[in-house]
Amino acid sequence: MAPNTRVQRTRVARCARPGSPLTRHPLGARVAAVGAISALLGIACARSIVDYTIMVTGVVVDQVGQPVRDAHVTVDFPITVYSAVLAVTHGEAWTGQDGRFGFDFMSHGPADPNIVYSLVVAKPGYSEVSIEGATQATGPHRLVLETVK
Repeated sequence: MAPNTRVQRTRVARCARPGSPLTRHPLGARVAAVGAISALLGIACARSIVDYTIMVTGVVVDQVGQPVRDAHVTVDFPITVYSAVLAVTHGEAWTGQDGRFGFDFMSHGPADPNIVYSLVVAKPGYSEVSIEGATQATGPHRLVLETVK
């Protein structure tokens, strides 16, 4: 059987078997070596990234304890967090019929469940309420709006 003239043989590297597809290509052994080194460096240089959720929840009520619906709630973070894949430092929501609100964000390590944030609630006819330096440990929040006279 005559040798295939379209296949150029190269010296076999120690990391590739003779006759493997990488040794049949002129640069195959070098590509295999570079790939192996890159993979090893990638493993050695890899750092673990921790994703964790940040949940900010609560209820807005008036001074007699009745839920306040359609109140505008904002949250601000001093760091970048993620809403799905969107990088944000600010979030907005409106309370539901039961006065409840909720934010759900994701952050990348280092893991710190005590990230501080500020929370502001406003609705026409009520005084604005804000909380500075809140953490998940202080939630769920109960914010009381007072009627403006």
